[in-house]
Amino acid sequence: MPDDNDITAYLYEVIDNWKCQHIVIDEGQDFHEEHLDLLFAIKECRGSFYVFYDEKQLVQRQKIQECL
Repeated sequence: MPDDNDITAYLYEVIDNWKCQHIVIDEGQDFHEEHLDLLFAIKECRGSFYVFYDEKQLVQRQKIQECL
């Protein structure tokens, strides 16, 4: 199971070669804020960006990310 550092490294690795035009995230409350920021940066050059979240269902994080 990858940890936050593995995911961050992966996103930096693929940011310039992202193949998908649109990004849709479900359970956004469980994403690391840096990962959401990186995915948003990828979207800026390509297409739509949607994040669905429920602040009452925090599982992986202690508090809701400021960007949400």
